[in-house]
Amino acid sequence: MKYFLFFIVFSFFTNENECEIDFNSVGINDYDLNISCSDLKNIIPELKKDSNSKLDDDISIYSYIINQKILNINRKVEYYFAFKEDKLQAYVFNVYSGRDIKYYKFFVKKARENNAFISEKGTSFLETKNNCEKFLRIKSNPNQIIIFGGISKIGSYW
Repeated sequence: MKYFLFFIVFSFFTNENECEIDFNSVGINDYDLNISCSDLKNIIPELKKDSNSKLDDDISIYSYIINQKILNINRKVEYYFAFKEDKLQAYVFNVYSGRDIKYYKFFVKKARENNAFISEKGTSFLETKNNCEKFLRIKSNPNQIIIFGGISKIGSYW
């Protein structure tokens, strides 16, 4: 009976910890899901409230914009955070990377080292498992390629 209980508790904590991404190696800030909004504001004083979700009034969206070194090159990065019941449930980042697709390919190569959901081939990556969605892809505007990635326990659209 003790072993059975241990297995259940171990499985619960293992599944909880599986909802993580690691983009530190490329320069992206990583955040722990379930952190409180006030704790995140202590880490990021510039964090500002944007709105509530258009799909769920209980989800509050916050953001901040920063210029930071991504792969040793200064880039504009936008972060968006979704909170429900004062706990971080999702966040995404947008890296404005210029017009060179080689930069994105290098970003993917380096990010793959710490993120098993990024496969060796492709330009768009998604893993949905145990109520956790991890993704990395590109979008573009007329001036540049935007590297778009993140993690969510509440789905893709919020």
